Amino acid sequence: MHVIITTRDITSGSCTCECVNADCERGNIAFDAIDCNHRSSFNEEQSGVKFCMKVLAAAAVLAMAAQIGNAAVKEVVLRSGAFHGGPHAPADTASGSVRLFRLDNGRYELRLENDFRTTEGPDLFIYLSAAEDPQDDNTVAESPFVDAGKLRSPTGSQKFLLPANFDPSKFKSVAIWCKRFGVLFGVAQLVSK
Repeated sequence: MHVIITTRDITSGSCTCECVNADCERGNIAFDAIDCNHRSSFNEEQSGVKFCMKVLAAAAVLAMAAQIGNAAVKEVVLRSGAFHGGPHAPADTASGSVRLFRLDNGRYELRLENDFRTTEGPDLFIYLSAAEDPQDDNTVAESPFVDAGKLRSPTGSQKFLLPANFDPSKFKSVAIWCKRFGVLFGVAQLVSK
């Protein structure tokens, strides 16, 4: 949401319209700072009407620019995969879809989709692994990984915001990992879209 603030300098007769949204990525460019002069031969009442019309026009331009800017930058699916059971299946297994997103702010987010299911475990975490499609516990344990966080539920959609320095080119799969026992419950190889 973009909040437009207008100010008018009584001595000079000029006004400024600007977006004051702290998250506004448009910054201090032309669309976010529109100056307009209101010096004229009109009386104060007519000048006030002219002032209001210019302020409304400036606010409309700012709002449209913000919407166009927001529409141009969307999140992108970089990779996706489907979980399959690990070496201890069917006792410990996983299924369902996972996707890796680049968000509009440049960060990355891992999303388990609605069809996600895994066997319940005591200490399950989501790891992004450098191993392409690990088939055993040792491969996950010995490969570089990023801990995306603790699994919140054994079923359904979940989101994991990845660390700011996350490099997606270094990680090839997603593992459901039991930290307590060092056991791979399931894995999904991430493939490019």
